Amino acid sequence: VGHSRQASQQTLGVAGLTTPDAAGDQDSIHGHTLAIPAGVYVGGVRSNPRFTFVRHGQCVANAQGRVVGQLDSPLTPLGHTQAEGAAVLLAGRRDLTAVVSSDLQRSHATARIIAGVLDLPLHLEPGLREQTFGTMEGQLFADLTALSPGAEHINEVRWGKGESVADVHARLIE
Repeated sequence: VGHSRQASQQTLGVAGLTTPDAAGDQDSIHGHTLAIPAGVYVGGVRSNPRFTFVRHGQCVANAQGRVVGQLDSPLTPLGHTQAEGAAVLLAGRRDLTAVVSSDLQRSHATARIIAGVLDLPLHLEPGLREQTFGTMEGQLFADLTALSPGAEHINEVRWGKGESVADVHARLIE
């Protein structure tokens, strides 16, 4: 779970990534820097929104040891329990105003559980989907151990002809 600095309101985001805290006005995801606006005006009052990221519960592909990416895999029973547990942990938070999730069923199901428990509106955003791993999606991690990114920086590798971390960063800031 990560969040940006101070805020008067907060939106809960459910996605397949977390944003660790960083000093100053920037957050970092996998080595890429994202600029956080200095302030936003909500109802005519300046506010510094905060985001809390919650990873989706375990999905079937996770349990099978498969590369998931944007493969649309449903939650397992354990994944439902994990989502319910996250909702319980967040239930005391009064600064949350909405839940935003990718449209992939594992994230959507997790977000729906959390939004239901917290009685918050749920918004789906396809742009929050996880990194796509192209032809590697659905394959077993155990079968891919011989693959190596070579000389490229890991953030520039387009695994299985999918997206690099840099591509995901560009998609998120669009």
